[in-house]
Amino acid sequence: MSRGEKTAPLFYRILWTWDHRMNWALDEPGAHKSGCNNPYEKRPESFVKDYKELIDYMQQHKFNGFVIWGFLRDSRGGIESARRICEYGRKKGIRVIPGVGVLSYGGVYYEGNHRYNMDTHLGKYPSLAATDINGEKMYTPDKFSKNMTVACPSRKENIEWMQEAADWLSREFAIGGVNLETGDYGVCYCDRCREKSSANRERRVSVVDMARVLPSICRIIKKNKKEAWITYAVYTDFSGEDLFGEEREDKITDALKQIPDYAVAQYTLTNMVKENAIRRKTKPKTTHNIGYIHQGSPSQPDAVAPTIRACKLAAEYGLEGIAIYGEVSHKNLSHELNYLTFEHFSNNPGAPAEEIWN
Repeated sequence: MSRGEKTAPLFYRILWTWDHRMNWALDEPGAHKSGCNNPYEKRPESFVKDYKELIDYMQQHKFNGFVIWGFLRDSRGGIESARRICEYGRKKGIRVIPGVGVLSYGGVYYEGNHRYNMDTHLGKYPSLAATDINGEKMYTPDKFSKNMTVACPSRKENIEWMQEAADWLSREFAIGGVNLETGDYGVCYCDRCREKSSANRERRVSVVDMARVLPSICRIIKKNKKEAWITYAVYTDFSGEDLFGEEREDKITDALKQIPDYAVAQYTLTNMVKENAIRRKTKPKTTHNIGYIHQGSPSQPDAVAPTIRACKLAAEYGLEGIAIYGEVSHKNLSHELNYLTFEHFSNNPGAPAEEIWN
């Protein structure tokens, strides 16, 4: 694309959040600045307050959906508070997109005594837990606490449980979509999983497992919510390098083609948008794609340059959107600059970078 060429807006303009790191209602103490498995330590009523503030801001700045990990927790209102956020987002025209752990990350019900919570499920059926590379079960309360458990993807009972949970979620709440993650902290090494994905078993994330378990979940959600945005994390950029610096073979990434093409692959662009990053001239193999960057979190507030690069990279490689962090209030200057940057360049990725200062 030529310098300053007018380009079409990115369709998906998404903010990505963890509930325990939200800090939009600034008079509410207890927010975390980092981590992905922290307890919720703000007042229970802060949850709704934070997200209403975020939704109001999003409506003003042309963002159209936000991911919320920790969507369902007993400790701050469970089902009722989640319903309130969904209804408020629907009224304001902003899609509420729960983060859904698929056989990982707590399951559909992130934390609490609920049938669709991972710890509750494996606590009742511990034999269904995944097996790590050392032969240990990935569910022992003293070792795999804080939602770091994994359920075996080769067990029919787990797949049916996950399907039921997805059906319940998409019928029970006025959600605008889901953000599916199979987890990036370990895969199952039981004999059944080894047989189904060859001897070359992936270590931290299995694309082959994604291709096995995600299609039925996507179909259930799409049946219940025809207009839902279904995104799924592939934990890699589209040049084939995963988050941990390892290359993925084409025969592995080709497995993603088994996932329904209406689902949107979420590629991690964190390394690709770093200054002086070297990128291969290749495009994603999946039909619909968005990018996601880690820069801009509460502990990394200065993310203007990566956000500009992400929007331009999306336009250059045919991605349909970008997701950036949205956990800190716009009243924090660094984050406000990042949100305004995202608004400007997601709506015109071809704009010269220096336009942000004009």
